[in-house]
Amino acid sequence: MASTMRGLLAHPLTFLFAFLAAPVVWLGGLFIFDVTRIAAGLMLVALAANPRLRSTGPLELPRSHRLAIAGVAVAYLALLLAHQLAKVKLGRQGIDFAIFTQIVDSIARRGAPLSSLIGPEWRNFLSHHFVPVLYLPAALTTAGLSAPTATLLIHVANVAVGFLALHGIFRQVGLSPSVSIALVLVAMLNPALRPEIFWGIHDETFALGFVGLAFLFWLRGRFLASALMLALSATTKESFFLFMVSFSGVAIVAHHRFHPAETASAARRVFGVTALLGLAGFAGYFFLQPLLIGKQFDHLNKLATLDTLLSPSVLGQKLLFTGMVLLPSLGLGLFTWRGRAILATPLPFIGIVWASGYEEMYRPLGYYGVVTSFIAFIAAAVSMVDLAPRWRGLLQSAPALLFLGWLGLCLGTHLPARDVYRAIGDTSLDAAHLDWIPDEARVIADPAAVLALLRTAHPVRLYSAGIQPEPPAFDYLVFNPKGWEPLPPSLEQLTEPCHPSGGWVVRCPRQRP
Repeated sequence: MASTMRGLLAHPLTFLFAFLAAPVVWLGGLFIFDVTRIAAGLMLVALAANPRLRSTGPLELPRSHRLAIAGVAVAYLALLLAHQLAKVKLGRQGIDFAIFTQIVDSIARRGAPLSSLIGPEWRNFLSHHFVPVLYLPAALTTAGLSAPTATLLIHVANVAVGFLALHGIFRQVGLSPSVSIALVLVAMLNPALRPEIFWGIHDETFALGFVGLAFLFWLRGRFLASALMLALSATTKESFFLFMVSFSGVAIVAHHRFHPAETASAARRVFGVTALLGLAGFAGYFFLQPLLIGKQFDHLNKLATLDTLLSPSVLGQKLLFTGMVLLPSLGLGLFTWRGRAILATPLPFIGIVWASGYEEMYRPLGYYGVVTSFIAFIAAAVSMVDLAPRWRGLLQSAPALLFLGWLGLCLGTHLPARDVYRAIGDTSLDAAHLDWIPDEARVIADPAAVLALLRTAHPVRLYSAGIQPEPPAFDYLVFNPKGWEPLPPSLEQLTEPCHPSGGWVVRCPRQRP
């Protein structure tokens, strides 16, 4: 036993890649909790104490190890799609998924991004959030795919392109193939990103591919292509207009840190125009709504009051949010000039969070930090290269340290394959169970039932834990009793069971005596 431990301590990288079975176990849905955390901690100690960390030679892994990491990454993306589809079948998707999917279906069948889930009647969602990227899954829906499947395919494709772009960026800035591919896997497993990607879909996650490609093309000196990716990122949410401005500012001011001086004038032309377009896009979306459609920007009510801004508890939560965005990459981007320049690009997102009084926006490890955490890994890679002469041994092993450190958290309570297994052969929530509901019926539904009722021609009202509509005249209340959203007591008191429908609960307005 003692000789075995000495051998493991002498060859920590062998120990590390022998442990590659752990993420495979996680991806397989098996549950290892405290044992994994203890094992990861012991390996961190072994790696940190080993003299090989202070070596100056390049960190290179055998091809088989690199293929093993790539295999885990591919399995991650495959399970992401399978898990999300399983959640649809099990009625476990949330409110954002229901809203975006209804918009995709509406574009395909009605020709406009309409939703009945954000108001009492059909409403153009682009006046609520600027997400024309949803026309991509709508095109697939027009071709014959269901709206949930099409939306998830675009979601997974954007995530995959984002991580591929990360690998290209890491190689572009000078990391070895071994460090690059290991760091990509770390980024995939990091707890500021992975939980939100697997939980559902958000407008921010649609931007990961465009953001990654914008950085990759910029670092390669392809400024027009980078500007195009920035413009496409703005099709995922209106806040990315401000990202266009901040990115362009960094590209101009920090040009000499990343590119030769002779290309500075081209960068100023391209990114100067990009910044102006970003400013015009945000100002137009924000200020023209009252003039064009007679209403103010929907999310002004999320701005914090002065008391909230100065509240010590709220300030503490926002500091924690910001720290947890940077922590998965160890904040390495803060240690060099170039890293800090890259970290300046997501400042609009951080600024919006700090100006907000909406608690969900500054929830630690929430989806409002996904893009910033993604960019923090780019900043970390740049800093790793710049700091290499001083901290070579430690930085070469940083991917291994990060990998082990976040592995325990990722193996926590997330059991994606369990949902996939449960969904196989489960037909209790098939939409066919609700075929008897007439198209003209007035329905209040939870997010799961919204997906099953996409075919209906009448507005479906949505209820969730945070949204309980004033009950209008309605014919049916439909929900999944095993879903995330409990039935509000106000709706339960107004209704009574009326029509068995597979695994769905259908209630009708209670008859008055």
